[in-house]
Amino acid sequence: MTTANSGTSQQGAIVRIKKAGGSRWIPVQGEGRVGTHHAVTPTRIRFGQITSDELFISAKATAVGYPVENIGPEPLVARRYCGSEVHEE
Repeated sequence: MTTANSGTSQQGAIVRIKKAGGSRWIPVQGEGRVGTHHAVTPTRIRFGQITSDELFISAKATAVGYPVENIGPEPLVARRYCGSEVHEE
């Protein structure tokens, strides 16, 4: 079973996310850093352009916790898709 949830951080905020399993992280508004990776919601994608709008966070990284920093001028909003190992039975 895969579930999704969303999170919002305000301009300049830094949060640390710690969960039980890996997840897919997709920004839907704003710009930030997830760990050492740049994450930005594209407004226009040109043919052949590489985007930074989808990340996979490993189970190892989520177990220790990873920082999410909003570096843009607006709220950073993202969807996280998690596998079944994230939820307790």
